[in-house]
Amino acid sequence: MDRVATDDFCARLADWALTQRWTRMSAQAQTRVRHLLVDTIGCALGGRPHPAVAQAASVAASLFGAGGVATGLGSGRRQSSLGAILDSGAAIRALDLNDFYWGPGLGGHPSDIFATGFAAAEEADRPVADLLCAVATGYEFYTRLMDLMRAGDPPWAWDHTCACAPSAALICGLLYGLEAPQLTEALAIALARAPVFSALRAGKISSVKAAAPALGQIDGVLAVRLAQAGMTGPKDAVAGARGLEAIIVPGADIAHIVPQAGDAERVLDITVKRFPCMGTGQAATATAVELRRRLGGHVEAIKSIDMEVSDSGIVRRQTADVYRRPDRRETADHSFYAIFGMALADGKLEAAQFAARRWTDPDVVSIIERLTLRPTLPGESEGVFPARAHVSLLDGTTLVVDMPYAPGHRLNPIDEAGIAEKYLSFAAPAIGEDKAGRVLSLCLDRARDAPVREVLALCASAA
Repeated sequence: MDRVATDDFCARLADWALTQRWTRMSAQAQTRVRHLLVDTIGCALGGRPHPAVAQAASVAASLFGAGGVATGLGSGRRQSSLGAILDSGAAIRALDLNDFYWGPGLGGHPSDIFATGFAAAEEADRPVADLLCAVATGYEFYTRLMDLMRAGDPPWAWDHTCACAPSAALICGLLYGLEAPQLTEALAIALARAPVFSALRAGKISSVKAAAPALGQIDGVLAVRLAQAGMTGPKDAVAGARGLEAIIVPGADIAHIVPQAGDAERVLDITVKRFPCMGTGQAATATAVELRRRLGGHVEAIKSIDMEVSDSGIVRRQTADVYRRPDRRETADHSFYAIFGMALADGKLEAAQFAARRWTDPDVVSIIERLTLRPTLPGESEGVFPARAHVSLLDGTTLVVDMPYAPGHRLNPIDEAGIAEKYLSFAAPAIGEDKAGRVLSLCLDRARDAPVREVLALCASAA
């Protein structure tokens, strides 16, 4: 593939995006993005009680409450599109339960960008199919940028939320009906606002992690609005050394970000998370659940656990001593020690355990004290992140639990029934079984092209 000239990148990206149509997507990709829609709604409804979501929603109401063109996902609040993105985006991200992508570079959570999709689709009065096509287009950019970003050693300075502003500009531009010249300028403006420090996910992780994807998306939507008003962006430089090249692996070819005819649809590579914790720890959590099952719940029979996990820069950081005894929820859901300990103690990992600070209880601490973590397994570049537990029992016997692919990984997928079960576990308590079922039907029904506003209205809290 020829290298894309820096002054041509935004135009090429805009031209490609404007060719995307729902009817041109494969049946598999259409089904997959519908499943991701359902999963994302469930994550948002489940995330509503999180304190960071209430804080974000309060700010959204006070700063962006005027206008009333969009609805917060699950809150039912009518506000400006920017307010709805902050309101919805924090809810989608708060539990660390929404989807996960990892390719040869960095990883992230592309379903964060549904927040922009909902707001823009409602404002433009678009149907679900248009929302899904625009979001799938955003997924393509998001995942391809992740492929070129680096997470290994030495620590890389940039966070996966760098993808949020330009992805949001693509989604919003498509749903607002921008033509190529305006979308090109919007992308240039958004890309200039894209860089985000990886400090968001370092050490003792702060609660702004929940709002960070939405903050980037707000910049993307503002970029579209500015372009519509006639403002221009640095399209002749934003892909060069003072732009994208600063946040990707040195020497990488940005041409990779612009899809070509015949390329595989990236939405098919996405992992649907089974557990509310970081994507790199999904297989480790499943290993703990399986180990408890094999022991018949007799965790006290364990002498020691030698746990192999992925040999990668990010996992080495997530297994460091700062994560052995986390002091807050945001650090706990990024701690292999905490998630493994809770899952082994209870045979599950759920949001309620984090809310109760279960990782600090003596029985979980006892498990953590018997746990050794070794980042030795391959798979990072394929986005696999396997886990293998070598367990020594007090009676002198040993057993091994091997989890090469986490539940929800494309090589160990969750089927539609599993997607619905996960969604309903959050949606039914939040909005009632009847509404939850109707939302599920609207999202999965290929025969009816429901308006997005109808889905959002049903998702409004029963309270």
